[in-house]
Amino acid sequence: MLQRAANNAYSWWWASHIRTKQSKWLDSNLQGQMVRVLVSSRTGMYRLYRAVHIEIKNPEF
Repeated sequence: MLQRAANNAYSWWWASHIRTKQSKWLDSNLQGQMVRVLVSSRTGMYRLYRAVHIEIKNPEF
C-alpha cells in the first residue's frame, strides 16, 4: 500500500515537471498560445499608436 502511494506521488511530480520538448502536444499548445498573445498585444499596441498619432495630428478630435 505504501509503495502504491509512493508511486502515485512520484508520477504526479513527474507529470507536473514534464518539459515541452518531451511532449509534442504541450509544445504545440504553448506555441499556439504564445502566438495568440503576441498577435493580440501587437494589435493593441498598434491601436494605441494610431490613437496617439491621430490625437497629435488632430488635437480637437
